Amino acid sequence: MGRGMDVDKLWEQCLERTTETIELEFIGVAVYVNFPCECELCKKGEEALVERGGRGRRGLQLHIMIQPLNVPWEIQHTYIDMERAWKFSRKNAFRHACEQCGIPVRPFEEFKKFLMSNIVEWKKTTVKDYFESVGEKVPDLDNMPERQRQTVMNALNAQVIVPVKVIPMDALELYELDRDEVKFKVKLGRKIAPLLAEGRSKEEIQRIVAKLTEEYMEEKEKEEEEETEETEEEEVKKTKKTKKTRKAKEIEEEEEEEEEEEEFL
Repeated sequence: MGRGMDVDKLWEQCLERTTETIELEFIGVAVYVNFPCECELCKKGEEALVERGGRGRRGLQLHIMIQPLNVPWEIQHTYIDMERAWKFSRKNAFRHACEQCGIPVRPFEEFKKFLMSNIVEWKKTTVKDYFESVGEKVPDLDNMPERQRQTVMNALNAQVIVPVKVIPMDALELYELDRDEVKFKVKLGRKIAPLLAEGRSKEEIQRIVAKLTEEYMEEKEKEEEEETEETEEEEVKKTKKTKKTRKAKEIEEEEEEEEEEEEFL
């Protein structure tokens, strides 16, 4: 947590916040952006979809992993089928959100570089809730044939993570984000993301997280000790300087008194 955080105030805000939509906002940095993605996680997703009787994705899928910075969550994933042409799809919700935030979507490498080098506020929501929040009228399910209604309903209820706004680095303190913690979490996310994409075991990843966290805590403790030593040295110097100043003043006063005595005599 950032320094000086008011836990009671934060707790109260969390207790009182209520919404009728499925949305969770958080601040984070993309640590993995791949298209078309064929990582182990995407392959498993396709296999699970086929097992449930659905059609496997055609492969042109955007996969983004986001490292949360202000909440104690694991890396968040969003999977977007970029071949979906329907207006009310994850692709178009995500694209519209990027354009609203000023995030470049062309070319891909520029889009990827921007996401991986900027802190962004994200929101977990549904396609339906996103489009309604920006004033779009979604299809009326009541006037559709049963089969079509189910397909459209599934598409509208699909969950997606969309950008809300880009956060400047000089505004981190406003969000109670500690710069050192941000750097550590980004470093951690960039280390873990490729391992997740390779399908590494949960145990192996947990060991790496524990090791990096331990190293970070040791480094922080060392920095704090050095800061304490520097502060103590400064205090000692100030004390010595004060004593010297006082002594010099006493000598000056004595000399002035002697001069006055000589003048009197």
